[in-house]
Amino acid sequence: MKKREIKYKDVMDLGANDEFSNDQVYFNEFGFHYSIVTIDLTKRVSIDYSKEDGRCRLLRCDKDGNIQGEIEIETLECLKKIVNFYKDKPKNYTYANVC
Repeated sequence: MKKREIKYKDVMDLGANDEFSNDQVYFNEFGFHYSIVTIDLTKRVSIDYSKEDGRCRLLRCDKDGNIQGEIEIETLECLKKIVNFYKDKPKNYTYANVC
């Protein structure tokens, strides 16, 4: 699997939350606590970042939090455009040129 170019610091600079788990079973197996890095864009749309391989996914969830769809985000430029689309005040975006 190819490592992505998106770095942890870049994701955190965009306002991500890093939530650590106290899962003792995971810790006993791997020697460290895992964390979930996310950027919440709406109630049902978020970005998920994996520290292990630098992969980012745009997720759409139902009201119970079950993933209904996902798109892999391959570049930092694309990630920034998606975050700005949701976080900035409305602008004229050309949807075909987002990523």
